[in-house]
Amino acid sequence: DFGKCIELNPGDKRSYNNRGLVYNGRKEYDRAIADFNKAIELDPKSAMYYCNRGAAYDEKKEYDKALADYDKAIKLDPKYAMAYFNRGNTYKRKGEYDKALADYSKAIELKPNDAMAYYYRGRAYDVKAEVDKAVADFTKAIELDPKLMDAYLYRGHAYTNVGKFKEAVQDFD
Repeated sequence: DFGKCIELNPGDKRSYNNRGLVYNGRKEYDRAIADFNKAIELDPKSAMYYCNRGAAYDEKKEYDKALADYDKAIKLDPKYAMAYFNRGNTYKRKGEYDKALADYSKAIELKPNDAMAYYYRGRAYDVKAEVDKAVADFTKAIELDPKLMDAYLYRGHAYTNVGKFKEAVQDFD
């Protein structure tokens, strides 16, 4: 119980962060943000806490606040792949696909075995009608995580869009 941990040790930044993650998962974004704020107050040099707060802001569609938090996380830790990945997701939601692609590519550079980064970069390429690049990323995502069903689905759609129906059917089966 993170509430009990906080009661016993109100200076425990990890408990605020972890409770914030629980609130975020329960879609209680304002409560999550309050806990991330406290974690940041206790440890203003933690890239992870800014990244987590950015994710809560993103869920609230407060994209500028989310981007500011991801920027801060990256400034604190330029090798923190999750901050680039999350910032890429926010840019994608805003329709800024070139910025999203750059961030997904940086996340992949830092963490080359992250199937989700390839998957989401593939989605961004797909929106931009860069089908060959999308298919390559969906294929890499599947290679890294064969149970990532959405990668098969979107690769199948990409194949369909360019008339490769045989390949599409294989992904849809």
